[in-house]
Amino acid sequence: MVSGVGLVATLTAVPAAATPIGVAPEQPTHSAAAYKAAHDTDPHVPLSAAARSGLQRRTEAAQRTMARVRAEAARPGATAASTAKSLKGTQQAQQTYYWCGPAAVAGALKMRGVSLSQSSTAKLLRTTVDGTDWSGRNAAVPKAYQTGYPVADVLTYKLHGQGATYYPVGLSYDPTAKEKSTYKTRLVADINNGWDLIGDAWEVPGGPHLVGHPGNQEIFHYYTMRGYSGSGTYTRYQDSVHGAGSISWSSGVPAYSTMSSATITTINGGRGYVW
Repeated sequence: MVSGVGLVATLTAVPAAATPIGVAPEQPTHSAAAYKAAHDTDPHVPLSAAARSGLQRRTEAAQRTMARVRAEAARPGATAASTAKSLKGTQQAQQTYYWCGPAAVAGALKMRGVSLSQSSTAKLLRTTVDGTDWSGRNAAVPKAYQTGYPVADVLTYKLHGQGATYYPVGLSYDPTAKEKSTYKTRLVADINNGWDLIGDAWEVPGGPHLVGHPGNQEIFHYYTMRGYSGSGTYTRYQDSVHGAGSISWSSGVPAYSTMSSATITTINGGRGYVW
């Protein structure tokens, strides 16, 4: 199986039509989705029946949390602050160009008070020079925690004692309105309950990119979602490219950024997020 998820790389550009001078280019997400569909090498391992059941229960609980947050935001006198929440920032620069997965996971663990080096995290994730797989590779954790999704498995293994079970959520190449709405609900719920999420970006030329990422490159990249505003309309995240000396364009990437949750979902299309 060819990996590459988690690797920051420059690959073949998706052809795009010329844009007249002075006119902002559009983001042709449908052509980007078609490119992803034609070039996807991930096996997208099906979840077990038990995992699907657990994911459904978690989603139902998340819907209740979202309803409460929206009700609080609608109260007379509510301010913008009542529609936003962030967890502690734990951004750390990835120590190699292919360690975005270990950096994202190590940051999420640190937020919960668990210290694990990027090198140790990389060993658990079975990260290679091709990056960290989205699916199709079991993490180096006890079999009871193995689902074929290494990021979710390592987070559950290291945080199970705190009551955590992380689930991977695969997204369509061109995520639907329902997928975007469900992501917002899960984001708000996890942040309110004190848990980071991990996104797996698949950025392609012609599609949206994370803040500071060069728009003419194809990039696979893990990053950590740590908050929201606008009751989930916007996602706050931290990016391990910031400060990463092994990546030539790292100076243009902020440690912490905010982006539309709809755009975040589109960027993760063809891969997904772990919550």
